[in-house]
Amino acid sequence: MKAVNDNMGTPIAKGLNVLLVIAMVFIAIAIIFFLTAGLALSFDNSFKADIVSKLAETNNSGLSKNASIACFGGAIVASLWFYVLNILRKIVGTLLSGDPFIPENISRLRKIWIFIALSEIIRIIFVNISSAGEMIIDIRAGTLFLVFVIAALSEVFRHGAELRRDAELTI
Repeated sequence: MKAVNDNMGTPIAKGLNVLLVIAMVFIAIAIIFFLTAGLALSFDNSFKADIVSKLAETNNSGLSKNASIACFGGAIVASLWFYVLNILRKIVGTLLSGDPFIPENISRLRKIWIFIALSEIIRIIFVNISSAGEMIIDIRAGTLFLVFVIAALSEVFRHGAELRRDAELTI
């Protein structure tokens, strides 16, 4: 039987670490895309004129006025998710080292659910700012569920760290 603290990590943890790096690369590309598109749509140029004309053809001319705001909002939300993935990589790093129930992971998990909730609030705000005057409250149940699950996991980690500390003190 393989020891838990062999400092090699499980194949699943190693794979998760690789997937997190890939996701971070894709989000970094999305941030660059959103910022570039937002800047391009902020000034009068042929790109903006082409987008406005295509949106006018589809009766979405109201969207063209605030498209740059929507792009900047997308960049902010993507940046928050990039930060969440970075924190998650640190948690996976402790798992790879064989010691995930450390106090730092409790605060990391709390940061994750707070930043996910914040990204959802910012997304709703930017959707409303960039919409053509109508109020849209689009709460995503999946994101809300994710926030609750991660908040519960942070409490599980807190309890696990307390049990571990108590066990170390009794020996």
